[in-house]
Amino acid sequence: MSTWRDKRRAARTARRSRAAKPVRPISQRVRDHDPLDRSDLSAGFALLLAGGLGVGAVGVHALIIVALLGLNTVLEAAVPEKKDDRVEVTILSQPEPQIDPAPEPEPEPDPEPKEEAKEPEPEPEPEPEPEPEKPKPKPKPKKKPDPPPADPINEPETPPEPPKKEVRRVVGLDAQSTVEGGAGPSYAAGNTRMGVTSEKAEDAKKVEKLSPGAKGTPGAKSGTPNKVATRLPTAKKRSRAKTSGAKLRPAYPKALQRRGIEGNVKVFVTIGADGRVVSAKVIKGSGYPELDRAALETAKKQKWIPAEVDGKKVVSSESPTYRFRISDQ
Repeated sequence: MSTWRDKRRAARTARRSRAAKPVRPISQRVRDHDPLDRSDLSAGFALLLAGGLGVGAVGVHALIIVALLGLNTVLEAAVPEKKDDRVEVTILSQPEPQIDPAPEPEPEPDPEPKEEAKEPEPEPEPEPEPEPEKPKPKPKPKKKPDPPPADPINEPETPPEPPKKEVRRVVGLDAQSTVEGGAGPSYAAGNTRMGVTSEKAEDAKKVEKLSPGAKGTPGAKSGTPNKVATRLPTAKKRSRAKTSGAKLRPAYPKALQRRGIEGNVKVFVTIGADGRVVSAKVIKGSGYPELDRAALETAKKQKWIPAEVDGKKVVSSESPTYRFRISDQ
């Protein structure tokens, strides 16, 4: 029984035997034959071929002419003949109508003369009453002439007022706080503490006191008067908002976690007096929109203990930071 190896071996032997067969040699006549060479055709055959082509061309033209004529006949039969639509019109002249002569107008009677209406005679106007005579104005009294000025020689001379001496303002402490001699501290002497002390101290004996209410003194008109305190100033008790319970952790995006991407997201939240988040926005992103969205959603879900001012719950704001770390997962 032959196996597949024997079959393959027999097939190779057959291919080799076919390849080893001698090739039949090509004759010289076949080698020299040129299929494009028409020199061996006879002159009679060429003339016959030309005549056949001419007859064929004439026949084709005749068929085309016959087809066109037949098509024209068919079209003429299909188009209906035009009827003569002319209409005979006869114009009849009507007799002109006779116009009756207009009747002559009757003469109008002469109008009767109208009596002219007499105008009523105007009533005599009453004579105007004589106006009473106005009283004559009283003559104004004449002004008495001013008495002549007194003789300046007899008047006593009034002494001139002495010029007011202006007190020079010196910034510093008053003379009572200056100690002369001894090893105690010495201060710049002055008569007011409103201003800037000069670089060179003044002599305490030459500093004069300012009058009360003078410019540059406390309580003066040019300055601001002192105000009386109504209560002691106290600081308000404040407390910041705190997360209610544990701080929520945002969900780590799986695609970024597989790639090993980490980041921080800072969110600004506004907390109402009831402890709910009123608004939230990212103020410092991580550079990855997926991390920013996860942090923003977590910040909106977080519950807070509201801030207080003097025991009253108020609206406040916080800026929590959410960290995304692979080691925290």
